[in-house]
Amino acid sequence: MEYVLFGLGLITGIGGLICFIMVVIEMFKREQQAMGVVCIVGIFCGIGSLIALIFGWVKAKEWNISKLMTIYTVCFVASCVLYGAGYAIMIPKMMDEIQNELNNIDMDNMNMDNMDMDVN
Repeated sequence: MEYVLFGLGLITGIGGLICFIMVVIEMFKREQQAMGVVCIVGIFCGIGSLIALIFGWVKAKEWNISKLMTIYTVCFVASCVLYGAGYAIMIPKMMDEIQNELNNIDMDNMNMDNMDMDVN
């Protein structure tokens, strides 16, 4: 199930990336080069997409990009929710697997200790 959520998250993330690019192009068209560069550099730090989303909404009516911003917001939120749900399902499974491995290691250690006692 988590793989389905991650797949849908990827699809909405790609949609969000396309919208991000379109918003940054609008920034450069509207002589907001500094903000465009901040968003491009910021995307590698994890905040560029959020900056573009906020700035795009601030300028949405002025630049006539309200539809684009609505799609961008839906993709952004959906991607976050889908990835979050995927991890919410996956992490408990991983924790159970880790606990099982630790229990197996403990059992192996106890068996080794018992073998040491038998030898002595």
